[in-house]
Amino acid sequence: MDGIGGLRGWQWIFCLEGIAIVLVALFSFFYMQEYPETAKFLTEPERLFVIDVLKQDSNHLSSRFDTQFSIFVKSI
Repeated sequence: MDGIGGLRGWQWIFCLEGIAIVLVALFSFFYMQEYPETAKFLTEPERLFVIDVLKQDSNHLSSRFDTQFSIFVKSI
């Protein structure tokens, strides 16, 4: 492809990679689901399993973020 469209071969590599990234991003934007409750590709047992795992995982999150963040803001 060297010389086509006035671009060198290495420039075409960057253009083609960029096009691929944009296509994957557009596909992901419209296909990916925000929540397991709205995912059409999950069966009901899979959906319940994912929701349960997310609930268990969220139990380990810090609940003191607001307090720590307010201390940080006051120190600025």
